[in-house]
Amino acid sequence: HLMIKRIPSENTQDREDLKVIIDQAERCSRIVRGLLGFSRKTASEKSKVDINILLESTLSMVRNQAKFHNIAFDVRLEKGVPEVTADPNQIQQVFLNLLINSADAMEERGRVTIASRMVRDNSDKFIELEFTDTGPGIPENMLGRIFEPFFTTKPAGKGTGLGLSVSYGIIKKHGGQIFVKSEPAEGASFFIRLPIEEGD
Repeated sequence: HLMIKRIPSENTQDREDLKVIIDQAERCSRIVRGLLGFSRKTASEKSKVDINILLESTLSMVRNQAKFHNIAFDVRLEKGVPEVTADPNQIQQVFLNLLINSADAMEERGRVTIASRMVRDNSDKFIELEFTDTGPGIPENMLGRIFEPFFTTKPAGKGTGLGLSVSYGIIKKHGGQIFVKSEPAEGASFFIRLPIEEGD
């Protein structure tokens, strides 16, 4: 931030104080944006979406951010998966939420495996997306609440508790599923399933 750079380097306390102010202002901004997104009932602008291209685009966005500089991405995208009918902006927001969640869980250092595949569930076909991190995992007693609004496993002041609940709402609105599997000390895996409609 420019304001921090303008403070002489020897004024360490001033720099630290300003950093706290900026961090809290950004947190407030995230909360407000999350609340607006959570409450807004705008019509989705759906189109045919190549999920693999959308994933690659999202990764290109985050790779340049400082939060992800020490995170390795293991990308395993199945070739030739069908397109899905979806709002690309909303689905990309879900991808970003999950990636930020993983980065925070790993304290910005570790590996995220991202995979896409086509799966069948009885007669239904889905594109399944997987985001697996090498973080500490989610305690079993919290797994059932992970998608609740304002519920967070992050330290006080770190998260808003809206990212996963907003993601849950978006995926449900697309007729899909989002769920999590985790073992303590073995990371967390989030799965998204988006339906492949006949003709997609």
